[in-house]
Amino acid sequence: MSIRYVYSLSSEPRIIVQQAIRSVRTLLTTTKPDPANVNLFFTPPVHDDDVEVFEELGVTVRVKEPDFPGGFRTRLGDSRAEYAEKWKLTKIDAETVVFLDCDTVILDDLTDVVAGDFEFKARPLDANDPERWRAVFDRHGESYRPWYPNTGFLVFKNRTHERIKDRWERYIRAEIPYYVEGYTKEQFALALATVDCDFEPMTPREHVMEWLDETRIDGYLYHLADGDISVRQEVLNAIDGSLPAPVQDAFKSRFRGHYDAISKK
Repeated sequence: MSIRYVYSLSSEPRIIVQQAIRSVRTLLTTTKPDPANVNLFFTPPVHDDDVEVFEELGVTVRVKEPDFPGGFRTRLGDSRAEYAEKWKLTKIDAETVVFLDCDTVILDDLTDVVAGDFEFKARPLDANDPERWRAVFDRHGESYRPWYPNTGFLVFKNRTHERIKDRWERYIRAEIPYYVEGYTKEQFALALATVDCDFEPMTPREHVMEWLDETRIDGYLYHLADGDISVRQEVLNAIDGSLPAPVQDAFKSRFRGHYDAISKK
């Protein structure tokens, strides 16, 4: 089975690049894809030294102009960098495409999550305003679903990413009177674009969400919360000896100050 892994990022803000390096290292360690099958779409601003770092890891770097200029602004700091144009994954020529957010740590072999008979897989999140969310589907004449997919970890099989390409783009450009910040519109548009796909929901073990106070390390993908968070003592207690060294390092870098203090006791 032909699988391509996809990230999307800019060189600003710097935290995104740092997170992406960590995520790619853990993907290569746990899932062991051919590095050339890991694709990074860079949109401006792009720093040459960032490209060199990823090229040294052997992954495929594609420097591209934004497809939706100004459409996805980051909420991290004051940067005006484009934020994660995930729609770019539709340009990958492969049977199966897996999209990963930069702020993820890969804990186990993702091919286990890819296995199965489905077209589209993601972790669904319930809409926090069901009435307004239903109105979005009514507005565009689509069958209602009471949830939207978190786009931090997506799996498309049987070239489904190519089949929904035009629909997803159309809804990204359309009015969706539900989202608040630009970066969220892409996932709401994806909910509309995939209503006729054979969907399989990811479990909390497959996609661990830190901001929901999920701290398990027996999962497949650990999705970090933004900004400073409280110490996840149960994570720290389980780090040593239970995960491959690069994954241990990823967690240690996440909780560096707390980890150093604890390890000296």
